[in-house]
Amino acid sequence: MARGFLTYGLIFHCYGQYLLKKPQYQQYLCQRYDAIFADDVDDYPAIAVDLFNQLQSHFSWAVFSFNPDGQVRLGLNADPDALAILAQGAKVERLERPTGMAPQLSTQVLGLLKDPRSPDILPPQVQALQTFSRPNCYDKRRIRLLRRFTKEKSSPRTLPSSPPVWTKLPATVF
Repeated sequence: MARGFLTYGLIFHCYGQYLLKKPQYQQYLCQRYDAIFADDVDDYPAIAVDLFNQLQSHFSWAVFSFNPDGQVRLGLNADPDALAILAQGAKVERLERPTGMAPQLSTQVLGLLKDPRSPDILPPQVQALQTFSRPNCYDKRRIRLLRRFTKEKSSPRTLPSSPPVWTKLPATVF
């Protein structure tokens, strides 16, 4: 956050529950930043609309990208319908369909999605990208703690009770 970057989790939790309600923080944002750049807003939570609306009235301009075919965080609190409202009253530029590898790979990718055991192999230009949701991180932490407790015969008192790393925010931001 020190460099002005916000993650999906920070927007949803921190802004939605705490910061957006505080007038002094709204004022701080307006003094510190001049513009909004938000990529793939189809993957943002609905609370982001409130954030953008509050900030847009103070900023000289804002740039949003929305991919109607994206929505990779659907089911993880993303709300593309809520964020689609940002297009109202905005200059909308629709981009042509991608011409890169997508046309050549679409059949292969669809085949792999339908049958993950398919012998089809994607070319080396295609890289696998794995992201973790917060519940996934909680599960990993829970499993590590259970292993430690059962294998090392640790007492429950020795198990850490601190929150996961991603909830620790720099105090200077607030």
